[in-house]
Amino acid sequence: MASIARKAASKTSSVGLVFFRYSDIRLHDHEPLFTCHKNHQQVLHCFCFDPRVTSPSAKADFNSKSLPTTNYLKTDVYRSKFLLEAVTDLQSNLRSRNHNLLVFNGTPETILPSLVSQYNVEKIYTHVGETVEENILLSSIDQSLQQLPGSTCSLHRIWGNTLYHLDDLPFDPTQVGKFPTSCSQFRQKIEKQCSIRPCFPVPVLKSAPTATGAEPSSNMPTLADLVGSDVANKYALDARAAFPFVGGETAALARMKDYFFDQDALKDYFHTRNGMLGPNYSSKFSPWLSMGSLSPRLVFQEVTRYEKSRVKNKDTYWMIFELIVRDFFRFYALHWGSSIYHVWGPKGKPTASSRNKSTKWTQDLQLFARWTSGTTGNPMIDANMRELAATGFMSNRGRQIVASYLTRDLALDWRLGAMYFESVLIDHDPCSNWGNWTYAAGVGADPREDRYFSIPKQTKNYDGKHEYIRHWVDEMKVVSEQQLRTQLTRGCRKQTWNGGGGGGGGGGSGKKGKGKYGSGRKPSSKGGNGNRRNNGKKSAKKQ
Repeated sequence: MASIARKAASKTSSVGLVFFRYSDIRLHDHEPLFTCHKNHQQVLHCFCFDPRVTSPSAKADFNSKSLPTTNYLKTDVYRSKFLLEAVTDLQSNLRSRNHNLLVFNGTPETILPSLVSQYNVEKIYTHVGETVEENILLSSIDQSLQQLPGSTCSLHRIWGNTLYHLDDLPFDPTQVGKFPTSCSQFRQKIEKQCSIRPCFPVPVLKSAPTATGAEPSSNMPTLADLVGSDVANKYALDARAAFPFVGGETAALARMKDYFFDQDALKDYFHTRNGMLGPNYSSKFSPWLSMGSLSPRLVFQEVTRYEKSRVKNKDTYWMIFELIVRDFFRFYALHWGSSIYHVWGPKGKPTASSRNKSTKWTQDLQLFARWTSGTTGNPMIDANMRELAATGFMSNRGRQIVASYLTRDLALDWRLGAMYFESVLIDHDPCSNWGNWTYAAGVGADPREDRYFSIPKQTKNYDGKHEYIRHWVDEMKVVSEQQLRTQLTRGCRKQTWNGGGGGGGGGGSGKKGKGKYGSGRKPSSKGGNGNRRNNGKKSAKKQ
């Protein structure tokens, strides 16, 4: 840090600093960037690889007193690689405009004050956070700035990573009792009473200030720096992956153009979005949206342009609908705070389903390992979990299925699943991930607390020819259709072929088969077929 502690040569020009974070790595529709260049004569751009988020020592366990230690990386190799590509692309885009991105490895509350002292920065601009963890970080930066002798620099927080702006909502999500109780209520309110603001253009960039002496020691880390050499050396792109994700704004804009206009896939989005195999069953925008390399308002803008030039139908609306759902979980996290990480979620207490329907959650790590590794013996679950482990990605439909299986069938603590997703997913963001897991577990926004997905029915609806299963589960490539079908109730609490799709129900029991996976019984945590009861021996403690 000694190299970034020297004073800048010029103190006569007004200097601003744009602090890019993990959720806004772009130039388009970036209000902090636009405002900083509007208000100041000289501007710095900075990104920090925070070792508490991206380093071999950063774990997803978040020091919980009620969860076992899993030692999963907080940011595993797929998202770390995607992040590196995104930051490198941002730096390249700035350099093409005769500017630069200062990249540091360290905590922002240490690095930013040093830059303020060195360059006599008057104000730092950044996007406001939606989660407790993000806002704790911003508060710590505030405190560090206040302790700088002789400096009046302040942190200016701007809302800007949602489709609808916080100030335009017909309710205050920070007030108790004001936030809609379901996503449907949220959508109905904002669609009737709110409008979507236009995107901010990429500004004409002002010059950067110069430092006296040596420039700051800005260095882009390697993948090994973020995940460790052992993990980085084993990384390889799996040829079976649905899509070859590349991080950064450039790749994001190219994908949006290709999906909307070159492939003309938007006109069929509603009808294909629940697919599981191939590059274009869904937009695949989520990794870029989660990292802020793609603005939801720009997506809306391009949907509108598509509707004017091509076609406007239910499919085009559903793309906007999905962005609204994404907004819901951001405001949901803002409203509920740290309760989205607690065992009983925003509900704050055991639900009716957990008390009366034998779904006491356990923390059986051996059984959990079979879920994460895709060795439960249920081919639909195993296919999805193997895709996730091999690529960092899984379809939206697959996520719902495996979450239901973990919480409803294996009766495991849902937070274990959320932590694993946080570690491995290339498109993880805390609002969507933890919010959706509270929903799946029945402790969040779902009014139906015991929503159950029938695996056989889900398979029939979304992988009727078992192409996805056979694509990812080698054991299933050599068995007959009947043998495969007999495995689809394995581990399921409800041995049904007719219920589910979000509701359970239906009658009949699944037949037990003698396929390569063995019988249709519940997988044991110790391997083999097993017939351990779903309710386990003890419930998870409340955090």
